[in-house]
Amino acid sequence: MACQRPVSVPQRLRLVDLTTGEIRADVPLDPGYATLAVAPVFLTHRGRPVVAVAGTDVPGPIVLFDAATGERQDTTFSLDSGTASVLATGRIEGREVLAAGGDFDGVRIWDADTGAQLLNLTPEGFRVRAIALGERHGRPVVATATEQYGRVQVFDAINGQPVGRAVDIGRRWPPLVVTSLRVTRFRDDTAVLAAPPRLWIV
Repeated sequence: MACQRPVSVPQRLRLVDLTTGEIRADVPLDPGYATLAVAPVFLTHRGRPVVAVAGTDVPGPIVLFDAATGERQDTTFSLDSGTASVLATGRIEGREVLAAGGDFDGVRIWDADTGAQLLNLTPEGFRVRAIALGERHGRPVVATATEQYGRVQVFDAINGQPVGRAVDIGRRWPPLVVTSLRVTRFRDDTAVLAAPPRLWIV
């Protein structure tokens, strides 16, 4: 299944079956969500596959749409202020979670099934632009990258404490702006892989 954003106005969220090319759902979006500047993510909510969509034009919650029917769900994920610039999903202690970062200068992590907030991380730097979830020595971790005074940083996903020191990526010229992260293995160590291509051992 893939998400498709047509160029026509008004903007719509189309869910396309990649096997058949069939459009499974075609959902008109409210103006605050219509640009889809933040890539939607798939997750499971109350036993059903859903798509999480973040608004970028005005501050507002992250909303869910049923991936089969396109129906908007009642559960929302509140940011309190600011807008999200990145969404990510993963698992923490067996629970599927939704993570968001952006102009509110932090990373919020919620239980995807209940909508309960689990963590509120405060990475060094400003404007979170990339998030990844993974494991380090059997414990779940969250990797983050900020744009202004940029840092790449890893946190324990259970207690929210930093793991090691943040990597300063903002002193380069031009400054390095990380657009995506992945927590992976490098030889016998845990590593954070970034784009543009960089690799840091955690």
